[in-house]
Amino acid sequence: MAQTLEEVEVLHKPIDAQTFFDKYVSKRKPVKFSFVLDEFKAMSQQWKDNHYLKSKAGKEKIFAEVRQSMDDKFGIAKKEQMEFGNFLDLLSTKQGGNYYLTVQEIECNEYGPNKLYASPLNEALLQDDIPMKPSILSYLELHQINCWMGHSE
Repeated sequence: MAQTLEEVEVLHKPIDAQTFFDKYVSKRKPVKFSFVLDEFKAMSQQWKDNHYLKSKAGKEKIFAEVRQSMDDKFGIAKKEQMEFGNFLDLLSTKQGGNYYLTVQEIECNEYGPNKLYASPLNEALLQDDIPMKPSILSYLELHQINCWMGHSE
């Protein structure tokens, strides 16, 4: 049976990679982090700044989900192609809650994705901000990195 958000365990401080793997990854058990890993602290501050994001990836083409109203659900909305910078501008408008950046398509071959990143990360300098091997994930190999972004109240 699927867990509800209230039932998902919360980590309040970092744990070692072996414990993380044994307790969560190997059991496919979700966990929520209530803190930012040291390797992500700089990125978590920089990515709050739309000017920074635009300077690194503003011209990247993305597909954003667009809802007709705030009552509609994401995941079933139509997608609209736009520049990442324009998407960031839309998020700060009254209609910003109708836009959501979700998983972008990555071309695959018989072995899996051809790239590690999708837009707005793939050709932009934003990928340089992402730690490739956070200490808590040292037992794992990256398969794909995605970026989700939206407006919340």
